[in-house]
Amino acid sequence: MGVVNNGYPYLQIYTDIDTVNTPVISPPGNGYETIVLVGITCDTPNALIYFTLDGSEPTPNSTLFTQPFPAEPEWLFTVNVKARAFKTGCF
Repeated sequence: MGVVNNGYPYLQIYTDIDTVNTPVISPPGNGYETIVLVGITCDTPNALIYFTLDGSEPTPNSTLFTQPFPAEPEWLFTVNVKARAFKTGCF
């Protein structure tokens, strides 16, 4: 991280903050007549991806994504997959 002092003792302004990229859910949300596998990826190395199926915001207490999971046709219009990636020391 880059640090700028600006002439003030003990004041540090962080200019390069590590961030976590937004996860990508595939396939995109549409109605499907057959079972599809839902995958979630994130370009941030070593980030952990958590997801929810009820449209709520994922937290580290949500379900950890470890492998693609099947989306059943009866989920149509009733399931809202949301994902968020987390990594220690990042925002």
